[in-house]
Amino acid sequence: MYARIAVPRPLYQTFLYRVPEELQGHLKPGSRVIVPFGRRQLTGWVDEIVDAPAQKPARIKDVLDAPDPEPVLTADLLKLCRWIAQYYVAPLGMTFRAALPGALTSESGERLRRTADSPEGELSATEARLLDFLDRHERPVKLVSVRKTLGSGSWSRVARNLQARGLVEIEHEAADAAPPTRRRQILRLTRELGSLKERDEIFGRAARQRELYEYLESVDGQAEVSHLEDQLGISRSVVRGLVERGLARASEEEVVVDPLAGQPIVQAPDLTPNPDQVAAIEQLQSAVARDRSAVFLLKGVTGSGKTLVYIEILRRVVEQEGRGAILLVPEISLTPQTLRHFRSAFGEQVAVFHSALSHAERYATWRALREGKKRIVIGARSAVFAPVQNLGVIILDEEHEGTYKQNDPAPRYHAREVAVVRAAAAGALCLLGSATPSLETWENARSGKWGLIELPDRVGSRPMPEVEIIDLREERKARAAERAGGNGRTPSPAS
Repeated sequence: MYARIAVPRPLYQTFLYRVPEELQGHLKPGSRVIVPFGRRQLTGWVDEIVDAPAQKPARIKDVLDAPDPEPVLTADLLKLCRWIAQYYVAPLGMTFRAALPGALTSESGERLRRTADSPEGELSATEARLLDFLDRHERPVKLVSVRKTLGSGSWSRVARNLQARGLVEIEHEAADAAPPTRRRQILRLTRELGSLKERDEIFGRAARQRELYEYLESVDGQAEVSHLEDQLGISRSVVRGLVERGLARASEEEVVVDPLAGQPIVQAPDLTPNPDQVAAIEQLQSAVARDRSAVFLLKGVTGSGKTLVYIEILRRVVEQEGRGAILLVPEISLTPQTLRHFRSAFGEQVAVFHSALSHAERYATWRALREGKKRIVIGARSAVFAPVQNLGVIILDEEHEGTYKQNDPAPRYHAREVAVVRAAAAGALCLLGSATPSLETWENARSGKWGLIELPDRVGSRPMPEVEIIDLREERKARAAERAGGNGRTPSPAS
């Protein structure tokens, strides 16, 4: 069995690898694998399983590992990434990497160690710099750290030249396939001591063990070991003693990292939609009820209440239909205020996903969405790839903003176009909101290709700001006359 693997390199091809017998049956399209690539080990993703390739290279390498029990790319995201790679002429491996949290992309590293030999012959300036840097470190130094400290350059080639002269050793560390999860040790009681006599017989003079046992009884029978040590001053030997007596069990558990943990959820105020909002909500709910994909432009002036329309559509999709939702905002800075609105309405079902999160937070959020523990995700353009289960709606707020376009690194895509394609594949509603739609969106809505819903008035019939047009041609003439007369500049009428 063979597999065509896409690697996170700017290469417009996949690579054929042999699947070892122990991995056969475990690999599927979308699975994450560790493969040798040149002198390194890379994380790659299975694009295709091949039983008998038409052409095989003279030398073929084996897949080293498949760390996940299930594919990290679901069938719908796999199809979406292939479309992006083809439509935007992007390397498939780079597209797969963009669709996944950084914790699921790793590669082997090189560490440099200075040998005790003294150099023979002359050294180049770069060789001398590298040796001087390594001399200041007793332990091996990552090549990545060399680049960060000494600046960009061909340090890998320099290191190999020094290795050939016996001045440097290069150690290769394997790619880390395990995502960054936090773990904690929990101590739990396993046996109940019903009488004081029994406790006296078991503990005897072990007063600290008895104190620990009775403390655990008072806190529902379990506590974190680090808390016992740091806050109560209980040593590891006391914990081990309780375990050895068969009274407790220590086990490691993964700590669920939630970037929203501890943030209060404010009760949402009761808002009554105005007639325009009611009409918009009913039209969108009818589209959801038809259970097929549709794209709508919600064109509403600033302050017309588009957010309330979004919330009511999510109530229908998430609470009544039991499906998931993606809400995209143009900038990370807008995420907190958007979060407040939607968490007040949907509570713990809401997740946040953007580039400002740590690797551990992004991976934890990705897992929560993948497992269906969270059903609504709010984030910037990269959240269009969130693995939301049973997707029912994608909303782009302020769809005209240029920040929805990914310029660098590859793949270079527009989140609006990706959202439309993903919604169509999922049979979901795609709702684009704006007061000033982009020309492409406006033409699609005006021509009837997409639906158009308008909110022409502000909530509460508040008046629009006054707009005054200034003829700058007359102003330029007046300024020119003033300069000619030596009087200097005067404020424009707009001032």
